[in-house]
Amino acid sequence: SNGIFVTPSIHYCSDPAYAVTFTYNDECLIPVLECSVKDGSFESFKCTVPGYVAHPDDDMNTIEWRLTNPADVVIISILFIPVITSKTEAAQSRAKKLGIDPNSVK
Repeated sequence: SNGIFVTPSIHYCSDPAYAVTFTYNDECLIPVLECSVKDGSFESFKCTVPGYVAHPDDDMNTIEWRLTNPADVVIISILFIPVITSKTEAAQSRAKKLGIDPNSVK
């Protein structure tokens, strides 16, 4: 569908269906755009992500907003949500659970 899709839910926009992680130094992060949307400029839609688990503040019937005019949305900031604060520590933890010497994992 032709449009710009946003959501009022930080959880929904950081779902793997939409969010792409990237690595910076030893961290794995999800970038999320924080936006301001002009009142009355969007249509609301229900959740279209199969398997998405709603959070207490999610309204699953209006979780997706569709805009058609780019002038009705303004990017305020970029949030970087840490998924893994240290890839090295995560790999070592996994190795330990598997019975592998964690010091052998880099």
